[in-house]
Amino acid sequence: MSEWDVYNAYGNRAVLTCVKHVWDVGKSLPFNASYLAEDEYGQKFLYPGMIVAYNDDETMYVPYNEDGSYGELSSYPVGVNYVLYDCTFRDQIIAPATRAAVIEAHCFVYGGSLGDISDEVKEALRLIQWD
Repeated sequence: MSEWDVYNAYGNRAVLTCVKHVWDVGKSLPFNASYLAEDEYGQKFLYPGMIVAYNDDETMYVPYNEDGSYGELSSYPVGVNYVLYDCTFRDQIIAPATRAAVIEAHCFVYGGSLGDISDEVKEALRLIQWD
């Protein structure tokens, strides 16, 4: 492996391109940054490739979780975030890709590994082309 190859690891997720093409995005809503963990410098980043869902009243996005840990609706994925956001000081407005061609190896469920996308998520996001 050369020095120019990007390792496909969770630590490098900020530099990975997760979407090849976007045809449609979801509605623009804030992402609830209170669910994001701070890094070693106290910063909170929403990384590209994260599968997102709605909160219970559909006024904010939260991380998707199959158990509904972030609210009842968080167990229903609605899109893929494809932009790096700094959520250290406030919630950021996002519009996740809802119809797109994505690189599956660069996408993730919050708390999981890169590329580990279940068949249930793929079925729910059927307008996403997983490459």
